[in-house]
Amino acid sequence: MSKKWGENFSKIGCFPKKGEGTFSHVFGGNSWGMSFSREAEDRPILLLDIDLRDPSLPFTLPDDLQIDRLPLASYVNSNLWEQRQNYRFYNGTLLWENTRIIESNMYAVEDRIKSPLPSGKFHLVEMTEYDLPINEELYWKIGDEFLGGDKFIRILGSPYWLQDPVELNCACERSMPYFASIGYEFFGRPGLFTETAFFFGEAALYFFCCLHCNRISVISQST
Repeated sequence: MSKKWGENFSKIGCFPKKGEGTFSHVFGGNSWGMSFSREAEDRPILLLDIDLRDPSLPFTLPDDLQIDRLPLASYVNSNLWEQRQNYRFYNGTLLWENTRIIESNMYAVEDRIKSPLPSGKFHLVEMTEYDLPINEELYWKIGDEFLGGDKFIRILGSPYWLQDPVELNCACERSMPYFASIGYEFFGRPGLFTETAFFFGEAALYFFCCLHCNRISVISQST
């Protein structure tokens, strides 16, 4: 039996829909400062800035939550996105917490994603049962939309795994719930939020959050 589809993947999440809504969610932009402990040409890019006050988010917030926005960022212009990335955010700043110095291989200039990304506001629309990998047929259909299609960003709900499902723990030893995943758009076409498609490789990024200590971890899976 597959670990990537089935009735246990029936949790409803959201998709971004371009255009401003009651709550301000943003793709790209530079609303968060970035702090790094390494000198390199490459830098993480802010991908999503989520307004946690939005009741459309099917997510239980901690009682002691002291923030109302969640920044999701990643390296996308070098091979650094292939490793687990750890961030901590506070006072409008996102701190890259990885301590190992890893040499990065930058992509060719013409293949790099613009940094910072042009900002685009969006609101959330609820997934339907056809957006959930509850069986093999839907799993492959969703894959065509998540990898090279119009639904390349999935927020909460059941994740679409390219490989086996992953569970992460935070540095505080709590479990880190899955929050969002980003696949890619079809290379060579205009993007949903950008003039050119969002494409960093044939892979997906998965974001896990601990809102008790304001930490985010990012992992990747490749096709």
